[in-house]
Amino acid sequence: MISLPTVQCHAETLRLATTTTLHNSGLLDYLLPKIENDIQTKIDHKVTATGQALRLGKLGEVDVLLVHAPAAERKFVREGWGIGRYPVMKNNFLLVGPQDDPVQIKGAKNLSSVFLKFTSGKATFVSRGDQSGTHKKEVYLWNKHALFPVGASWYYEAGQNMKKTLAYASKVGAYTLVDKGTWLAHKASSTLAELYTDDPDLINVYSVILINSERHHINIKESSDFLDWFLSDRGRQVISEFKIENQMPFESISSR
Repeated sequence: MISLPTVQCHAETLRLATTTTLHNSGLLDYLLPKIENDIQTKIDHKVTATGQALRLGKLGEVDVLLVHAPAAERKFVREGWGIGRYPVMKNNFLLVGPQDDPVQIKGAKNLSSVFLKFTSGKATFVSRGDQSGTHKKEVYLWNKHALFPVGASWYYEAGQNMKKTLAYASKVGAYTLVDKGTWLAHKASSTLAELYTDDPDLINVYSVILINSERHHINIKESSDFLDWFLSDRGRQVISEFKIENQMPFESISSR
C-alpha cells in the first residue's frame, strides 16, 4: 500500500480588502498565514485606503473588508452593500510632531485646544489626504472643533499611505496623526515625538464587514469563517501575542 503525503486543502480563495495601517504596522503579515491555516482558506488580499476598500466592496471585487472608518462603514451597511459591521479590534491614534513641539500641544487640556494650536501657523501639519480611515478620522476631528484647514499655508495633504506620510512629516519636521501600530513599527527611524494621545476621540476601531451576497457573488462560508476567527478565543490570543518593542499595539474586541 502506497502512503501518500498529506496535502493541505484550501477552499475557494477569500478576497480581502484591508487597510494600509495594518500592513505598515506588520500586523497583516503576522495574521494572514495563521488565519489561512486555521480556516483552511487561501486569502488574496488588497492593501489600500479604507475609502478605496469600501469602493471595492461596492463593486463586488472582494468578499470581505477589514477597515477602520466607522461612519463610512455604517453608511456602507445602511445602503445594503454589507450585511453587517463587526468591530474586532482596536488601538488608538497619536498626534506626533517635532521634539521641540513649536505649537505646544503636549500637555494640552483637550483635543479642541490641540487642534486650535495647529492653526497658529508655527509649524506644518501633514495630512494623509487619501480618504483612508486615518484621514477620515482627522477630518472628523477638525470639523468637530469647527476648524477647516484645507488650503491653509501650514496644512499639507500628502496623498500617501501612513508609513510614507509619517516619513515625510519626520523629514520636514511637521505634525501628523498616526495609528499606534505604524508609529511603534517606525518611530525608531523618525525624528518626531509622541505628543498627545489621551482622548476618547482618538480610539481607532477596526471592523470586519461581510459583503452582501444579494448584491454580488461572494464566498459566504469563507467570509463567515474569517469573521468567526477574529471573534474566537484563538483570534483574540493571536492578536494579543503581536508585539512591537514589547508593546501590544492592537487589542481584540469581542462583539458577539
